[in-house]
Amino acid sequence: MVFFFVFSFQLIVSIINAIGIPSMGSCGFILGLSTLATDNAPANYIVGIIVFMIALGFATVAAIDAILLIKVV
Repeated sequence: MVFFFVFSFQLIVSIINAIGIPSMGSCGFILGLSTLATDNAPANYIVGIIVFMIALGFATVAAIDAILLIKVV
C-alpha cells in the first residue's frame, strides 16, 4: 500500500515539474516558453532549448511512471 502512495506522489511531482510553474523552482514547458518570449538574445534561445529538453525528460518520466503504475495495478 505504501508503494502506491509513494509512486503516485512521484508521478504527481514529475507532472508538476514537466509543467514548470515559474515560481516553484522547476524547469518545464511554461518556463521554457516564458524564457523564449522575454528577449531576442541568443542566450535566451539556448537556455529555452535546454529547459525544453529538461521538460521533455520530466514528461517522459511521468509517462513511464503512469504506464508502470497502471501495469502494476
